Amino acid sequence: MALTQEEQKMIRNSWGKVITHPEEAGEVFYQHFFYLHPELKYLFPTDLKAQSHKLIAAVTILVTKMDKAEHIREDVHKLAQRHKQYGVKPAYFAAFGEAFLYTLAQVLVAVWSEPLKNAWQSAYTMISEAMMLEMQAEE
Repeated sequence: MALTQEEQKMIRNSWGKVITHPEEAGEVFYQHFFYLHPELKYLFPTDLKAQSHKLIAAVTILVTKMDKAEHIREDVHKLAQRHKQYGVKPAYFAAFGEAFLYTLAQVLVAVWSEPLKNAWQSAYTMISEAMMLEMQAEE
């Protein structure tokens, strides 16, 4: 399932607003993620500020390349390898996605809409499924 041009535009425009407040986005994400899934806190370093910057940087790379499938494959492969080394299991992707969409809704409250939510959900589903396939292929 590929994203439409309109979905890509909505994602790019909204992400442009998120990256103007990376610390806030990271804080909202990790607070909500750990609230929902405290059992997964062991996967993360104690310095969540640095971790927040890594999260924002990874999503930024994917957002900037989302219309170039051949370029994004390598990034997805690398992300999958790193996350597998960290101990991430495919089952954790749903938890991450839930917290990620919550974060977007909070940070983008002024522009959040059902179409924007659906676009981000589609993008997250595509990336997370590709990462899970990569992780399973390496087993």
